[in-house]
Amino acid sequence: MSLQIKQQLVSEVRDDIGEFLTYKQTNQVSDILLDRLCGYEVEQTQIGEIDSNSMDLLQSYLDAKAVQGLSPGTLEGYRYKNERMLRDVGVPVQKITVNHLRNYLMQEKGRGISDRTLENDRSKYSAFFGWLQNEGLIRVNPCANIGTIKYIKKLREPYSPVERLNREDIDFHALECKVLGKGNKERTVYIDEVTAMVLQQYFDIRTDTSPALFGGIRRNRTDRISPHGVRDMLTKLGERVDVENVHPHRFRRTLATTLILHGMPIQEVAMILGHTSINTTMTYVKVNQESVKSSYRRFFYS
Repeated sequence: MSLQIKQQLVSEVRDDIGEFLTYKQTNQVSDILLDRLCGYEVEQTQIGEIDSNSMDLLQSYLDAKAVQGLSPGTLEGYRYKNERMLRDVGVPVQKITVNHLRNYLMQEKGRGISDRTLENDRSKYSAFFGWLQNEGLIRVNPCANIGTIKYIKKLREPYSPVERLNREDIDFHALECKVLGKGNKERTVYIDEVTAMVLQQYFDIRTDTSPALFGGIRRNRTDRISPHGVRDMLTKLGERVDVENVHPHRFRRTLATTLILHGMPIQEVAMILGHTSINTTMTYVKVNQESVKSSYRRFFYS
């Protein structure tokens, strides 16, 4: 249990500092914190008790979302945030009012929690109470009158052109492949001739029988490379070529920006990225003022 609490603590710290530090710095802080906690026993302070009925309702909510296909990581986030809110508020879930939640959010803000994190938390509370209302377990969603918490959306940098350059899932003839993204959603991504050639050369020198497209040797066996392994590899590559803040999502932002600047409709870019909302895609895109000016003149005078 102590290890789980430590990991949850580090996860909270990552959420709180992620918007102020680079991805590399956030990882470094997380690693240091985990290392320093190794010699300590960590217990979660029980500020208040949660009545059994509230816990049962929360578990029912999580079970319903699990049936809908939410990932274990997402479910854990919903569980932790709502359980903490219930414990801190100290009121049975069916008696919680909008004032309880407003006061709680103000307390969180007072202890330095960022507006971005508060908005993420508010959305988790609203989802839980909304489900309770839809199930007829409460009359009113106490989050309904709490508006969206505004925060400054920082547009993260894509790569410049200079910085960017199971096996059976790749179709070399069609130059495309199937990937399984967040939420177990399958989509098609595309490759060019150069990428296809490099991948074919890579296959030619592979001597293992693993079906994984990319694998790493671990304990004398070939395993599928993990997301952490990919991030670690990219970080090391960035350090070798002196490029800061190298991580997988930056490649996605680079792809989105490049496609938009070359004229692809944003609806199609959203499909490639696997986004259900164009607003999400817009947070990936960086368009400079000169590009906007050039497009304005081109379309206005055409």
